[in-house]
Amino acid sequence: MDRVLSTRDREVFLRIAIDQLPSASREAYLSLSTIYGNPTVIAQDVLKANNFEIQVRGEIHLAVFPETSRMNHDCAPNSQYCLDPARLTHYVHAACSISANEEITISYTSPLQPYADRRSYLQNAFHFTCICARCKSGKRSDAVLTQIDSLQETLVDWWPGSTATIETADKLVRLYEEQALHGFLDSGYGLAALTYNSFGDTEAAKKYARLAAEIVAMKDGPGVAAYESWDSVAKDPEGHWSWRTRVFR
Repeated sequence: MDRVLSTRDREVFLRIAIDQLPSASREAYLSLSTIYGNPTVIAQDVLKANNFEIQVRGEIHLAVFPETSRMNHDCAPNSQYCLDPARLTHYVHAACSISANEEITISYTSPLQPYADRRSYLQNAFHFTCICARCKSGKRSDAVLTQIDSLQETLVDWWPGSTATIETADKLVRLYEEQALHGFLDSGYGLAALTYNSFGDTEAAKKYARLAAEIVAMKDGPGVAAYESWDSVAKDPEGHWSWRTRVFR
């Protein structure tokens, strides 16, 4: 069984690593926000408050990227990010239009969870209470998430008695947009692509498949299977199994 290091020993080893960084990198790390504010464990405190999990060669590591670590949380973030383990790089992309002087935000948890679950996680993990617009609206925002789940269940029903329509897909996309979940719209766009394709509208199918692929690339990188899947629909909607499957219902 692996020996668990004591708090003191963890701090010692982390400080050895930090002290070997170039001075600018060391200063950038130590100037990041902390949770407990205890200078005797500052290396661990910074790590706890600012880490991103990244899998390198099958092993999970905790990485700190000083620039992106300074981005604040929002349950309706205007940006989306992904980690590239091959390049040890943290990419951040705008998920919607961002005005001049508007703060760039990311989400520290899944915005698709109910607001009580999001708030509980953020409080336990980062010791702050989220007061974003979606959390302030609370139950009203949760009601929209329930609608989103219901519409998605309808759209993934491919049996002959399915009630899925183009209007259902349009409403799903609209609800995501109303909640400002632009960086998490891959499911919405993807289902819209398949729905339009199932009714024979290839141009709309291509449009939404391209949008789904773009969101997947922002979230998980362009090399994942989901990106390839939506990219394939965008390039050849008529070659996809969903093509015109609902035309004669």
